[in-house]
Order: sequence, then structure tokens, then C-alpha cells
Amino acid sequence: MPESYRLKNAHPICKNAEEIVTKISASRNAERIYFAYKNSRIGCLRFGHGERLLIAFHGFGDRATLFLPLQESLEPHYTVYAVDLPHHGHTQWRESFFNKRDIKRIISTIAEMENKYSFELMGYSFGARILQRMVWEFAPRLDRLFLLAPDGFNTKGMFEISMIPRPIRYALWWILNKPFWFLRILTFFRKYKLINEFIYDFTFKHLGRVERRMRLFSYWLSMDDFVIPMQRVLDKLQRINIPIELFFGEKDPIVPIATGRMLESELPASRLHVLDATHKLISPVLNGLLKKILQVN
Repeated sequence: MPESYRLKNAHPICKNAEEIVTKISASRNAERIYFAYKNSRIGCLRFGHGERLLIAFHGFGDRATLFLPLQESLEPHYTVYAVDLPHHGHTQWRESFFNKRDIKRIISTIAEMENKYSFELMGYSFGARILQRMVWEFAPRLDRLFLLAPDGFNTKGMFEISMIPRPIRYALWWILNKPFWFLRILTFFRKYKLINEFIYDFTFKHLGRVERRMRLFSYWLSMDDFVIPMQRVLDKLQRINIPIELFFGEKDPIVPIATGRMLESELPASRLHVLDATHKLISPVLNGLLKKILQVN
């Protein structure tokens, strides 16, 4: 049976939070954590017994369990909180959309629950894009960043998408709320190779079901806060000069390895690690690489 209890001596930011701990499995030794935020409930996985705190964010369409393959390498060094982002996994998001202030409060609540001032952040894909914004919010408190197949650096089309005025976005949402005619057009385009397989698969996956359409639209509205010109991000990371571990898949069609090499050359405190992988690079191979990195750091 799950054990539920109130946080004792909680900081005011999380004094009303209820922490519900549920063992996922004895072999993984991970716990399910929930806490209240506004009208929502944030779900996380907690594992590890290290002194340092690591907070991890997955990508769009993923969930916190994405990080479980890295448990063996991380748990001796960190207490890890893998957060389910809004509209994902066990997080019950009841706000219209989310912004940088919401993510900042979520991170602050976790740090206060663990009684930590400084911490490290890990982000995969869209989660890494979120962390780029959080650098402005937490620079003095950050000890290290882990950026895994990071979206947000030279990602084609994302800046232009975010610049579409909100009234037009709402109009497109109304049009695509019944998307079946649109999906038929995409199928026609695919047949004649007018769009690539990634766009076709992504669109069908995220428009085909009501809850996924709602999630996609929410993220489209939320993206304004997480689109930053790349040079601004590079300048900020150069100034704070914290260690940055960059992980790229050599066969990644979404975030090319050339971007990783550019980041390593622009950021003196960074190290580039290249895996024989595509965009989905969280795997036992990455776990083994992290184990070696953390043994000497």
C-alpha cells in the first residue's frame, strides 16, 4: 500500500504539498513522488542515494521513466528527481499552458524538499530547451548541466513557429481540432515524397488522439517562453562557466552532431560525448558512459 504523509517543517513554497511515495519496483528502487502546484499535481520519480541533487526533464511525448536506464550510473552520486512535464506521465496539469515561472517553481520546490541550495540539471531534447531558460533563473545555484540531444540550439523552424501570433494559433487549433481531413492530405503528400517520414509520423502520433492534440496545442502556446536566440544562450553559458556535459547521437536526424561540435568549441567548460545512436540516445550505452564520467568527477 502507498504511504502518504505531510511534509514536516516544509519551506513556505511547498508547505501545502502532499508527498505520496509509491514503490515502482523493488529491483529499480525508484519512488513515485507527487506535490501540489497551483491547481495541478506534479509527478516525479525519485531514486538514488547520493549527496548531490540532480533534477531531470524529459522530452516532448516522453515521461520521467525515460531516465530509469541511467539509474545505475546516477544513484551512487545523486538523489535524482525525474519530473513528468505538464501533460505528460503522472503530472496532472490543470492550467491552460505553462511558462518559465512554473518550471522555476517546480525546481525550487524540489530543491527545498531536499533542503539543497545548489543542484545539477539534466535535460533530454525539449527538456534541454527548458533548461536553457532555467540558466537565467538559477545561474548561481547550478553546479553542472547535462544536455542530452538538446533541442534549442540551431533547431530549424522552431523560432519561426513561436513567432506566429496567438490569434492565428488559436484559429489553427480550431481547424485542427478535427484533423482527419488534414491527415488525409498529409498521407497524399507522403505518397509523393513531398514531406519526410519524421514530419508524417510526428503529426499522426500527436494529432490522432484528443488528449495528444490538447498536449501539442498547450506546448505550442507555452513555447514562447522557451525560444531564445542561440547566441544569447551561448553568451550566458560562457559567463557562468559551469561544467556542461553534451551528449549527441552520431545518427541523430533532429539535432545534428555538427551542433554538438559547435557547442564544444564555443563553450570552454563543455565536453562533447558522441554515441552511436539516433535521437533516442538514453540507453544502457549512455548509462555506461555516464558511469565512467562520474567516477572521475
